[in-house]
Amino acid sequence: MAWSICTRNLEFIDSYQVAKAFWDQAKPFKDDESSVPLDKKTMPHKRLTKQADGGYACTLYNTAMVTYYPDEIHLRCDDRSSSNMFSWYMRPANTKPSSERGCMLWQVTTIDGQMFYREGRSALVLQPAGHERWKLINEPAQRQREYVNMAKAKSVQALVKPYAKWHRFTTRLGAKLSTGNFYEYKHKLVDDLLAGEPVDYWQLATSVGSPERVREIAYRSEQVFEFKVLPNSTPPKR
Repeated sequence: MAWSICTRNLEFIDSYQVAKAFWDQAKPFKDDESSVPLDKKTMPHKRLTKQADGGYACTLYNTAMVTYYPDEIHLRCDDRSSSNMFSWYMRPANTKPSSERGCMLWQVTTIDGQMFYREGRSALVLQPAGHERWKLINEPAQRQREYVNMAKAKSVQALVKPYAKWHRFTTRLGAKLSTGNFYEYKHKLVDDLLAGEPVDYWQLATSVGSPERVREIAYRSEQVFEFKVLPNSTPPKR
């Protein structure tokens, strides 16, 4: 979701020591003595909150994007651009927020090199590993990347091509091919098309729609889009 925030006056917090020192000297909000503003006092949605367990949470709205503890750091992923921007100012040393096709990742310098982690069932937990590097001690989400099976895609395109040609000429002749609500016929007609069975193109046009729509349903039916598991060392694609 594209939603930006103003970061002009946002504080930089990059360690537990900096977070604690900033919280100790800042004046808390009147209605929340556990939180201090990370920006102007009129912007309580950007705040540093002292936790009951001793941590300091860098919070945007209701999400603690980065929480600092004396011996570890917790990182959260949120796919809004505002969260990515906020996290850039709250990031620990040798980490930075990143993203892949709208999904937030954390780039972390580890003992095994640069890693790109996505939050799993809980926040990412980092512990110092020496030499300004980190060690992830819990399980991140499994990263996947979508690929197109070109052989399947070409097969679908060849089967849809005659319908696309018919649709183009029919609309040029001025025919009104308005699509009705015939959901129960959609997948059967496309399945018949994929199986090489005779299909009434007029019924296909008024039940399913354009060649692009037919191709979309056919791609899903034939599982043209496949997913490959990625190692966390794989850099994100923009």
